[in-house]
Amino acid sequence: KIDMELFTRLYPGTFDNRGQLSSSSSLDYSRKCHVPLPLPSFGSHVFFVKEEAHSNDVVRYRIRVCSAVWNDTENQIECENWEFDDDTALRSAESEEALLLLLKDKTPSNLRHVTDGTTCFRLLDTGSLNVFMKVGTLKKASCSYGRQCVISMNVTGTLSDSGYNVYVKSVKDDGTIIQDNAFILERIPHLPEPSKPRVV
Repeated sequence: KIDMELFTRLYPGTFDNRGQLSSSSSLDYSRKCHVPLPLPSFGSHVFFVKEEAHSNDVVRYRIRVCSAVWNDTENQIECENWEFDDDTALRSAESEEALLLLLKDKTPSNLRHVTDGTTCFRLLDTGSLNVFMKVGTLKKASCSYGRQCVISMNVTGTLSDSGYNVYVKSVKDDGTIIQDNAFILERIPHLPEPSKPRVV
């Protein structure tokens, strides 16, 4: 599939919004890191995914193993995800060697399968990939914002050679809006991270 070939070329990398922050004071620093890994128990196209959201000297992580599969019926790539009960050791690991050492004993059976949301990708005429959350799948997600809460989320955007640009809207179960922002995450080389804030 051409779409999958393009995905496996575009998806790996490190992305952040440093450039966007230079012209906007209303956004916080965000960073994504996607590392391809040979973990055949999860599938043929497997990635370590780390997302960081920095706000008020606090950084929140979402870390997972992602398996990209082709859906013939929908004519799209879908990402199946597994999360960790304790991801502390993975927060500073980004090289393939370090990650394989930490993940060598991990299989789909001993990680938490995320079933409440599927990120999908479709080929655009521009040679980039359309990114969206599969409609109706993200009803409930466990997320810690001082307590365990249920959130609903909508994600749309594009993945291209230049970066990963997404619009994210997240709403807590009490109606509080967590995010309602567009992020321009440019593809970057591995740069020194900002000074480490307090981790929660």
